[in-house]
Amino acid sequence: MSTQEAPPPSFPSANQRLHSTAEVTWKTFKECVKGEVKYVCEDYKTMQDMNEHVGEKLRNTSDSFNKIGSQMQTLNRKSEEIEAYLKEVDTICEKIDKLDHLATGLDTYTRTLEARYKSLLKQS
Repeated sequence: MSTQEAPPPSFPSANQRLHSTAEVTWKTFKECVKGEVKYVCEDYKTMQDMNEHVGEKLRNTSDSFNKIGSQMQTLNRKSEEIEAYLKEVDTICEKIDKLDHLATGLDTYTRTLEARYKSLLKQS
């Protein structure tokens, strides 16, 4: 019988192991960078959407402020227009108060005269 010896096990050389490890590391690094780029792209897309939304809100707010400003100008103009009428109303109210005071005084004076008149009639 012939004895055949088993071939010696083949172990990869140091260069082959280094090359294999470098390939695995490079694949992992490449996947990591792809993930980071995807994440950054999604971030930029989100920020762009937010900027568009904020821009729209600012335009709407600006329109609202412009409308409010226009309405304030209209109110100020109308207030100035009726100011003269309000002054007249105040003057009329003051005159009515004076008339009421005079009427009360006249009523008191009339009652006093009436009491004297009745008193004189009783004496005669």
